[in-house]
Amino acid sequence: MTLFLDMTVPCVRLYKLVEKDGEGGHNVRWIDGAPFKAAIHRENTLNARVAEKDGMTDVYTVTVNPETSLPFHSVFKRLSDGKTFRTTSDTADRHTPTMSTFQFARVAAEEWELPQDDA
Repeated sequence: MTLFLDMTVPCVRLYKLVEKDGEGGHNVRWIDGAPFKAAIHRENTLNARVAEKDGMTDVYTVTVNPETSLPFHSVFKRLSDGKTFRTTSDTADRHTPTMSTFQFARVAAEEWELPQDDA
């Protein structure tokens, strides 16, 4: 458990806020949500390397406390460098059994650029 805690870094959930601009359009802003800690590991399996070579973004495994909910397509930012990620799985699907003494949940994620113009 100590190793896991030593590898976690501060992160924050990001939420998309769409506001009407008064001229028939809209403005998109991304606002900070709940902070959490995560161990973020870049995948280097053969499948991940082949996908990256074919133009896919880098693939990551994100490990969090089971109380941290990261549903499919959640967006979060690593505070140390500002890198943004979007989850491609759900923490509800990948967690340790309740009887386990060491509890965690995992999601797959990809590097992601915040879009500013889509609603």
